[in-house]
Parts: sequence; structure tokens; C-alpha cells
Amino acid sequence: MDFKHPSRSQRERTRRENRRLQSSTSYGTTSLYVSPGLVLYLGPGGSAQAHAHHAVQLVCSFDGPFVLDLAGDVVSARSALVPSGVRHSFDCDAERMALALIEPHRARGAGVEEQAKKLAGQDLSDLFEDLHLDETEPVDVTGQRLLARLVGQGPPTSVLSEPVLAALGYLDGAVVGRPRLEEAAKAACLSASRLTHLFSSEVGMPFRRYVLWVRLRLAVQAVSAGANLTEAAIGAGFSDSAHLSRVFRQSFGLPPSALLRMSVASEHWPS
Repeated sequence: MDFKHPSRSQRERTRRENRRLQSSTSYGTTSLYVSPGLVLYLGPGGSAQAHAHHAVQLVCSFDGPFVLDLAGDVVSARSALVPSGVRHSFDCDAERMALALIEPHRARGAGVEEQAKKLAGQDLSDLFEDLHLDETEPVDVTGQRLLARLVGQGPPTSVLSEPVLAALGYLDGAVVGRPRLEEAAKAACLSASRLTHLFSSEVGMPFRRYVLWVRLRLAVQAVSAGANLTEAAIGAGFSDSAHLSRVFRQSFGLPPSALLRMSVASEHWPS
């Protein structure tokens, strides 16, 4: 891929332009929507240290460009995709941005992952330049509008077998603690070893690693329900808040304390 590499002076100009734009714009509550299949952040920009996760990432800035480091290739853009599993960091000074994490094995996510592989690191501003954030709109509806720009509005088609869908149904319904392979295998009507093989093949990551992703979602949902970080960590099966913090930073490039400054909604994403 042929990426542009902004110089230090270019990065500083980007920050100055974003600060100028911020002075004439405003945005309300910082919102985080968490659901099986989708995590969506709406609010002011920020920085995330180098990290990687299973989800495909879409970043859209509505006030100016951001700087994205994609596995060592640096690009300045207003909208960009990061494929699943690619290590990345970003720096966004804009006042209004949207950041979506979409699980690539879900019916809606498969098309997004295909696009991410083709368009990784490219500036996709043309796709989103006339898209406006509406603070009165439900966050999940905003997420659907974002994804529609990438993959259209047709009905999603599942790419998973029935046993894996059943196992995911069990995991999606988890509300506390560590979801168990034995229970997922029971839901899938398969042996644990067979489900382990099939799950890794179709979802693209081992069952145990995916369960860690589920536990992060459970911790976020606990915070949205009023738990403090220690309570959220223990409830999601982490040994303590420090354990949660380490895993959270590895997955998102941010400390979990950032959640305390957000309005967090947790609902079912129609995946």
C-alpha cells in the first residue's frame, strides 16, 4: 500500500486547524454504545496508544483530519478503516468524531471487513462528508447509518454455521463472570473440542480470546449500570481493576477510567 507520511510540521498544522474548527462548533454528551457486534463512540476526539483488536475499526472526524498510524504507516485523514487485528494508534484533536468497532464475523461486519482490507489507510472522507451527527438520534441508529455508507442498506447475510451462531447466542446473553466453553458447546450441540475448532475457523480467533472480548463488554455494561471499576472488573471475571486496566489498554489503547466520563448505553445491536 502507498501511504502518505505527514511530517511533524504537517501534524502541527492539522492540530491547529482542528483547534480553529473546534472554536466554532459544539457537541453535547460523550456517548458510548455497547452491544454484541458493535461498540460505537460519539464525542470529542482524543488519542489512543498503539493497540490491536478483533474488531474492524471505522474512525470519522467531523471537524478536521486526524493522524492514524497503521502498523507503522502514517496517514492524515478525516475518515478511515482499520482491518481486524492490525496494530494501530491515532491522534484526533477534533471536537466531534465517531469511532465504531464492528465484529467482522457478524452478518453486518463481514462486508465492512472486506472493505477495510481493500481500503485500509485510505482517506474515505467522500463517503461521509455529508453525514451529520444528530444528538437526538438513538446511537444505534447512527451506527447503522455509518455502516450503510460502507456496505449499503440491504439485509445482512450470516456467514456463520448454526452451531457457531448458537455459541455466540450463549455468549451474547452472558451477563456476568466468565462464559464457559462447556455451556457454549451445549448450546451448539457439539463437543467442546469440535466447537473450539469450528469457532476459531469461522470467527477468526480462538474461543478463549473471544471470551476475553466478551468480558470487556460485560465490564463496560457494568459501568453503564453504575458499578465502579473494581466492581465491574470482578463482575466480568477479572481478578481486580488493575487486571481490567491492562486488558482494556491492550484492546483499546485507553484506560477504563475513560468510561466514567461517558454516557454509556447497552442494547442489542441488530447484527
